[in-house]
Amino acid sequence: MKEGSEFTDLLSQVRAGEYEPLTGEVWEVIQDEGYNEELELYNPEDFEYMVLTIPPEDVEALRDFSDEALEKYNRFDIELKEKYENHIDLIDYDNGAVKVVRATK
Repeated sequence: MKEGSEFTDLLSQVRAGEYEPLTGEVWEVIQDEGYNEELELYNPEDFEYMVLTIPPEDVEALRDFSDEALEKYNRFDIELKEKYENHIDLIDYDNGAVKVVRATK
């Protein structure tokens, strides 16, 4: 993967990894998406998550369902999965937030 990616800052946050135990809400989304079944991990303690710091303009764009923001974070999703196995991103459109979840096992 090229180092000069448009997501260098976001990926460095993923790498630095200030992860926390899952909240009930994040666990519910993981189950709804089937991510736990895909990995055959059925316990919320098998995962942890973090909220990325994204530019304020991206926060607003996600809240507004901007096509440009949706395309950008779709590209981020692809790059994240290429670089980090057992990581997914969850977009919280209501709050304009991007959460990264990783399996701990």
